[in-house]
Amino acid sequence: MSADQKPVWLITGASRGLGKAIALKALAAGHQVGAAVRNLDDGKDLVDAYPETCRLFVAELAQNGAASGLAADVLKHFGTVDYLINNAGYGVWGMAEELEMENYYHQMQVNFFALVELTKSLIPVMRARGSGMIINVSSLAGLRGMQGLSAYNASKFAVEGFTEAIAQELTPFGVRVSVIEPGPYRTDWAGNSLVKTSGVQEPSKDSPYYELNQAIKIDNLILDLRETFPFLENQIQTLSAIVLQMKGKNEEASLIFNEQLSLIKPWNKIMGDAYNRLGRAQIALKYYKQALNDSDLNESSYINLIKKLKTTK
Repeated sequence: MSADQKPVWLITGASRGLGKAIALKALAAGHQVGAAVRNLDDGKDLVDAYPETCRLFVAELAQNGAASGLAADVLKHFGTVDYLINNAGYGVWGMAEELEMENYYHQMQVNFFALVELTKSLIPVMRARGSGMIINVSSLAGLRGMQGLSAYNASKFAVEGFTEAIAQELTPFGVRVSVIEPGPYRTDWAGNSLVKTSGVQEPSKDSPYYELNQAIKIDNLILDLRETFPFLENQIQTLSAIVLQMKGKNEEASLIFNEQLSLIKPWNKIMGDAYNRLGRAQIALKYYKQALNDSDLNESSYINLIKKLKTTK
């Protein structure tokens, strides 16, 4: 790469979350970005902000061959790729016995096979040039299994093994390879990027996993509450402990309960604007109790609950 040539990034899943954050950093640094999205509207704000250096590429990575087609289009436009960020992916939430094989095939296609296909398409370019960097986005779920996430775990464990292997293969050619393993943080992963099976959406008492599915459903509620009421973190942590108890993880739950007890402050010491927050907190906690006591919580009542929380003043 000549001194006056701007580095080129190819980032999948660039329309939101971590992918978008990386794209914005690269563009702000004056680099060129090929942003892979599922439709043009998703990344319009990137192009509007950086019309000279950002180009959108539509790719449906669930389809075989889409990743290699994406690589060809990016190389045709930019001529090369210096940084490949394999970020696209989603999760499937449900018990293994209750998942369909199609859930596993689709999960592996998007999270793993498309990543492999795209990487293989760009390795020759980087190897011939003697430089480049490949970053594969895995997850803590690629390091340990988690109940309800067997398909997602499998796809991320595969990403880990593939990345470690090609890192050794490509080092002699000057190509760097790395994997990042994010933990929980605020992105769309638990929203549009998480597919919930029917067993989780509408837990059936006939299912042997009824209690676990109920716990997962409340996990989703807690994720929404964290986004809606970030100042209620202590109360939400307590709810998390309740969910752990529902999952049979009493020791972990006890640790959270003990920590929360040490953080409790008398309500009468809350001053000024915090009184308004207290009122909202009391309303929110009433809804929490409703959710936790409703053993027949269904999708409709869950949606209504979240609407109530989000409109609480």
